[in-house]
Amino acid sequence: MMQIENSVYKTRWQISDLPDLTDEDMERSLHHTAREWAFEFSAPTNLGKYIHLEVLGIVLQNAGNYCVRCIWAMDHFDSRIALAMFKTTFDAINVQFEMGEYTIVIPCEDLPEEPKVKQEQETEKYSIEVI
Repeated sequence: MMQIENSVYKTRWQISDLPDLTDEDMERSLHHTAREWAFEFSAPTNLGKYIHLEVLGIVLQNAGNYCVRCIWAMDHFDSRIALAMFKTTFDAINVQFEMGEYTIVIPCEDLPEEPKVKQEQETEKYSIEVI
């Protein structure tokens, strides 16, 4: 059994663990469509709804009272950037974004490489063209 003290990754992330965003990421986070999506997702009618953003390595859940939680995150820098962007978006519409004790961080394992398809070496074939 792995001991938490000896792990190479943090088992919980705090807001303070998120990176600063680039100007481009900040602009995307504050774009009208991002804020519109966040407002719809955090609406009281979507209480309990969650979204698994597999490509980003995170799962977000509507916890009610205009509060969204990250409940699962892959221990990868891109996941932290995505979370920082979501936090910026939710902050812009006055929705609380929670992590910490609510976020389970799992180690990022290298994805197995897909087996390479062996290309058959084609040899040139000559034939007589019949007219």
